[in-house]
Amino acid sequence: MGYESMEIEHRPIDTEEKPLSFPAWMRGFLLLATFYNLAWGLFILNFPDAFYKFLTTSAQPAPTLITYQGVGIIIFAFLYLAAAIYPTRLWFLVLAGFISKLFGAIGVFILVMDMQVTKKFIFHLVMNDLVWLIPLGIITYTAYNHRIIGKAS
Repeated sequence: MGYESMEIEHRPIDTEEKPLSFPAWMRGFLLLATFYNLAWGLFILNFPDAFYKFLTTSAQPAPTLITYQGVGIIIFAFLYLAAAIYPTRLWFLVLAGFISKLFGAIGVFILVMDMQVTKKFIFHLVMNDLVWLIPLGIITYTAYNHRIIGKAS
């Protein structure tokens, strides 16, 4: 049996099927999160003592944990970038960001602040964790639902 006798099945491409739309503001928010986390992570990585002094008002040098926090924030910047490009496929990365913002604040409170609350810690908590929770939660929910709807159709 030679190649000449094989028939190739030609299927028409369905031009009416359109991909599910994902709200542009959500992609924009994930890109904003990418740049914000990249800048913040680089600052903490390069100036851990300045960040630690701001947060705790301590004159002691920053513990190594602060440097690891900077690296973790940079990693999340790239996860947000990937999620901005493929939000429905990588919805779980946004969920991971949501969880890190939720539990990261608790970790900083216990491990860095020794469970002491200062005005600067509250500012850090609000600006770097709490303001991100609602949008990340909405994006996770929307992307997950788009994924489920996309599989059902």
